[in-house]
Formats: sequence, C-alpha cells, structure tokens
Amino acid sequence: MLEFSPPTTPETESDVKRLLTEIENLCQGRFFCFYQNQAASEEIDRAIVLKARLALKELGHVEKLAILVDSPGGDADAAFHLVRAFRQHADNVEALVVNWAKSAATFVCLGADKILMGENAELGPLDVQLTDPRGSLMRKSALNVFKSLEYLQRYALDSLDLAALLLMMKGNMDIPFALEKALPFVSCIVSPLYNQVNPLELGEARRHLAVGEEYCRRIMNRYGYSSLPNTRVVQIVNKLVWEYPSHSFVIDLVEAQEIGLLAEELDDVRTRLCEELLSKVKGCFGFVPRENQIMPPPEDEPQEESREAVDGYEA
Repeated sequence: MLEFSPPTTPETESDVKRLLTEIENLCQGRFFCFYQNQAASEEIDRAIVLKARLALKELGHVEKLAILVDSPGGDADAAFHLVRAFRQHADNVEALVVNWAKSAATFVCLGADKILMGENAELGPLDVQLTDPRGSLMRKSALNVFKSLEYLQRYALDSLDLAALLLMMKGNMDIPFALEKALPFVSCIVSPLYNQVNPLELGEARRHLAVGEEYCRRIMNRYGYSSLPNTRVVQIVNKLVWEYPSHSFVIDLVEAQEIGLLAEELDDVRTRLCEELLSKVKGCFGFVPRENQIMPPPEDEPQEESREAVDGYEA
C-alpha cells in the first residue's frame, strides 16, 4: 500500500518508489513512509490511524521497521494508537527524521527504539494544543495559563520585596513590620490580575497536559525506554511537556540527546535520499510491496579488454 499526495506523474511515482527501495535496502529492514501533506492540512488523527492499520496489516509482522516521520503533529489519542499499531507489527522500530516531527509526531518517535535525526531534523515539545475559547483559529498551548500563573507569582513576590525594602529604608522599619505594611499594598496591585484567571480553564488545561504526560510515560516504559528507571522517564516527560518556552521550540539532535532521548545521527546517504524523497511529492504514505519495488539501475561495470585488444590476435 502506497499513496502519494497529488499532483504526481508516472515519472514522479517511479522516482519515489526507487528512493523508497534504496532507503529500505540501507535500513536492512522494511521501510514505511509517514510523510503528511502540510499544504492539505494533514495531521495525526483517527483517519490516519485507520489507514495505518490497513497498511500494516498488508505489510504483516516484520522483525525491523524503519519509519520516515514527517508531520506537524495532531491528536494525542490518535498518536498513542498509531504507536501501538506500529509496535504490534514490528519487533524493532526506528524513526527517521530529516525535516520535522513536531508535537504528536514527536510522541510517535518516542515509541521507537531509536530516533535517527538528520542535520536539519527537529522534534518539538509535547505541551497539548487547545482550541482558543475566544474564537481564534490559532490553537493555544495548554501551558499558557500556567506560564501566566508563574509570572504572577514572581511579580507578586518581587513587588512585595520592593515594597518592604522601601519601607525599611525610608521608614526605618524592621523586616516583620515592613512586610505587614507592604502586604495590603501588594494585594491591591496583584488581586485584580489573579481575578482574571479562570479556574475552569485552568482545570481543563491541566487535565489535557496530564493526558499527554500519561501517554508519554506509558509508551516510553513499554518500548524503547523500558530499561530506564521510572524516575528518569518522568524527568524526560516533564522536560518535554513543561519546560520549553514555546510549542514551536526546536529540539535538534544535540538537545534530544541532552534530555535523554535515544537519538542518533542519521547517516549522510539516507539523509540525502530522504530529503530527495520529500522534495519529489507533497506527501507519501505507506510502503512499497516487494514485488513492486523499483531497483536502481546497476552501475556500469568496466568490461574486460578482449584478448584481441591485449594480445593482438583473435581467440
């Protein structure tokens, strides 16, 4: 099963099949292309999970499966099902990233035994994206409300420190008395800001983040990170969910390795072939059946000179 995002030509499809075959030969296992069409707003959802299950059923169970992951992300529930589908059909899974695998696509990579990243590859944080209740078409991070609370907390403490310090310096007050007099002043400044925090919005955001945390922890403990202590897995999950300043933050190979992901550099040959594949079509999903694989043309081998040419006489 192999699908391309239109428009394509027979020549393009032939080139893509050739590239898929070459990459598969270098991976020493079966190769599955999961390249979503960004122009068509494709993302990880229930529909792509059903399509993946059909394709993997056709592929059958394999010892090793390499997956080229190129996707902006999508739904966390669907990503969890997608990882389970891949793992049910392969003993060993490698995720190849040469462009981007953001958000839920990063989660798919966490389900692999190894992440192979090209020079320009990037993963992304796993803070869940929510629909903006104010009607904006742009989704917002579930972390936004918590980052706001963190700022308000720092602002309140800084304001209290400043007010108390001024009272101590200007009014010759001791520390307890200065704090007592500063508290009402700071409260008048900070309370209107805290009153704008919606508890329902805060609770919903925390619930969605908890779902992402739990999915990550379960997938990592089941598969490639099962040998790590649970405390280490929790540290990695917390880093990916809570500690990056934006959802679009770039996690390159160096950053991925520093936070503890099983990431390695993808060799130049496969990187080049994968980048050429991404440039040929806008999207590609599935694998090339063995009988339909298009092998690269053999290189011309130097011919032996004839005895006539060497010895000067006919054989």
